[in-house]
Amino acid sequence: FDISKDGRWAVWVKTTADKEKDERVGNLYLSSLTEQKEVQLTRGTDQVSQPRWSPSGEYIGFLTTHALPKPNPKADSTQLWLISAAGGEAWPVTESERGIQQFEWINDDTILFSAEENPSLYDQKIKENKDDSNVVDDAAHAAPVRLFELSIKDKKIKRITDNDDWIEDFEVSRDKKYAVMSANRELSYAWDQKTPPATYLVNLATGERKQQ
Repeated sequence: FDISKDGRWAVWVKTTADKEKDERVGNLYLSSLTEQKEVQLTRGTDQVSQPRWSPSGEYIGFLTTHALPKPNPKADSTQLWLISAAGGEAWPVTESERGIQQFEWINDDTILFSAEENPSLYDQKIKENKDDSNVVDDAAHAAPVRLFELSIKDKKIKRITDNDDWIEDFEVSRDKKYAVMSANRELSYAWDQKTPPATYLVNLATGERKQQ
């Protein structure tokens, strides 16, 4: 859940089970923190997660597996969508080939998000050959997870970091100039416990990253 900047509303995800599809279904709800009032914002049979208020409180961003208005076979199933806090139809703002993992608002027109880098030539060849095998700890071919900046107005995406590891979590500073993040430096840490994740401070203007 996420609380609006004025402290009057909380947006949250209600999940239920779809027995026919054998999946979890999520929808967005608004709950008033000043009176007994609840509003359902979305009504669908898709997965929804990470609702985030825009700085002005006008919009709510969220991740969902809802189908894009125009099918895009290259796009990942999970994309970033926006909806007005007053209700109405939601709309997508990304059609990324890699699924977005986490996002935070920088200002009303800018969103920072983490995602895998776009498919390499190797990835494209694997897809063409319909090879669905999953090689454990294949660091040489595992796409790094990096930070990207999205301009909502023109839907342009700019890469912020060029790291070769895998960002798993980040938090933006209050002045929106920096992000602190943790990143996995090896894919097998959960099994061998050899190289632990590292913490970095990132300058969002320059992309410079310093280990903490």
